[in-house]
Amino acid sequence: ASTLAGQIVMEGYLNIQIPLWARRLLTRLVTLIPIMIIGFVMGFSEQHFEQVIVYAQVALSIALPFTLFPLVALTDRRDLMGQHVNSPVVRWMGYVLTGIITLLNVQLILSVILPFYW
Repeated sequence: ASTLAGQIVMEGYLNIQIPLWARRLLTRLVTLIPIMIIGFVMGFSEQHFEQVIVYAQVALSIALPFTLFPLVALTDRRDLMGQHVNSPVVRWMGYVLTGIITLLNVQLILSVILPFYW
């Protein structure tokens, strides 16, 4: 997914026109290089990689509410969405589900952080 997102950003937003093979190679290298660096630092241990993945997911879960709440709020604005604005039911379901996701993310963060303090 990150490779495809990188390709879209390069072509659509940054207007970088390079051959398809070079764009794919560049975006895959940008994805692969940090993984290889982490691998060398961690000694390519499967157990350490699993811990890194868990910590990465915890970091992503911290950012999720900061994108979901504004997304629900923006899709509820008639001046932005026009006829595609959320109905009241969809708006409240969006906020309720975003709240549930946020609470689950807080629980995840606490379950990862608290064992270090006990």
